[in-house]
Amino acid sequence: SSADVPIFSYRRFLCRRFKPEVARWQFVVATRQTLLTLVAFTGRAFPPSMEYARSSTAERAMVWSQAGVAILVLLGALIVHLRVQPFRFHFQNRLETGLFVSDILVVGLCLAYTVLPLRSTGLEATAATVLVGALLIGLVYTLREARRAGTKMMGHEGGLTLQKKMSAMVLRTSR
Repeated sequence: SSADVPIFSYRRFLCRRFKPEVARWQFVVATRQTLLTLVAFTGRAFPPSMEYARSSTAERAMVWSQAGVAILVLLGALIVHLRVQPFRFHFQNRLETGLFVSDILVVGLCLAYTVLPLRSTGLEATAATVLVGALLIGLVYTLREARRAGTKMMGHEGGLTLQKKMSAMVLRTSR
C-alpha cells in the first residue's frame, strides 16, 4: 500500500533521471513551470473571445510583455541548464537544450507575428514548422540515441540489454 512507501521513494522517482550531484533538479524544473504558468495566467488583458486585432494598445502591450517575460524565463532556464547539464546521459542534455531553443524561437516568432502590422502567413508557417519540427527531431533523436546506447551496452557489457542496464541504474540510485 502507499502508506508503507516512504516519501523519499516518490522523490527518487522524480529525480532519478538526473545526476546524483543535482538530484533535486526537479525543483528547478517545477520553478520554471510555475513561472511560465504565472506569466500565462496573470494580467489577462482581454477575454479569449475578443479579437487581438480590435484590442487597444495597452492590451497588446500586455500580450507583448507576457511573451517577453516568457522568453526571459526560458533564456534563464537555458543558461542554467547549459551550466549544470543535469541529466545522467549526454544526449538528454543536448535534447533539452534543443527544446529550450525551439521554445524560445516559437514564442519569439509568435511575438513578431503579433507586432507586425500585416499578418504574414510565412511567419505563421515558420513558427508552426519550428514547433512541429522540434517535436519530430526530438523524437527521432531520442529513439536514435536510445538505440545507440543499447547497442553500445550490448557490445561492451557482455550482452546486457538497455532495459536491464537501465533497471540496474535505477536500483543503484534508489538505495
